[in-house]
Amino acid sequence: MKKKVKNAIGLGAITIFLTGCSTVETNRGTRGIDRQHVTPVQESIIVRSDIPVRVVEHGSESTDVKDLVSSELAQAGFAINDATPYITVSLATKVIPFDSFGGYHIYEGGCFINVTREDSRVLLNKQIRKKGNRELEKGRAFDAAEDLLAPEVAEEVIRVCTEKTTGVGSVIVTLKGISDKRALQFSSAMRKRRGILSCRRIDEDKKLYIYRIIYNASNYPDGIQTIVNRAAGK
Repeated sequence: MKKKVKNAIGLGAITIFLTGCSTVETNRGTRGIDRQHVTPVQESIIVRSDIPVRVVEHGSESTDVKDLVSSELAQAGFAINDATPYITVSLATKVIPFDSFGGYHIYEGGCFINVTREDSRVLLNKQIRKKGNRELEKGRAFDAAEDLLAPEVAEEVIRVCTEKTTGVGSVIVTLKGISDKRALQFSSAMRKRRGILSCRRIDEDKKLYIYRIIYNASNYPDGIQTIVNRAAGK
């Protein structure tokens, strides 16, 4: 016998299906937030708080570019999370001497930006270069180039991350009381569905199977509760 229990929390309801000893809980990551009268763009801004982004720097010893990119992403509403990112921003930054004469120095900064999605899809490959102003000291010349480079890199990263997450939805699904095989079948079934951008297990607890599912909301205007239930065999 199957029993359905619904616990409404604002417009972010939790629905739990019980079958024997197994449970499936679908939890909107933005539950508790009033969603009435929001536009698709406003909805995307809300959902971004459930989209983890990791920023890594493979080049310069300086962290100024990385720090600014991370800060701007956080300001845009993204969750900066190194653990289980949906989007990874890889930066290769290098600031080198460009010219010098007398006691003056000019440095040039360059940054190769690579942005990838969890499924390895490349969202951006781009290089940005900026030449700093002439400065009397090497350290100040280095900073001048980096100060011009960092904002342009951050702007480009924000642009592509915002563009690629507009119109997406996010839910957390928790499976309990099932076998490893059944959990694998669930995740495989979800990934095969049209409009599912990501279905990834995000915990290490052997007793629970917790997945973050990111999907194209235009494919599922009424949410993905139904296909989650089907994939879970409910």
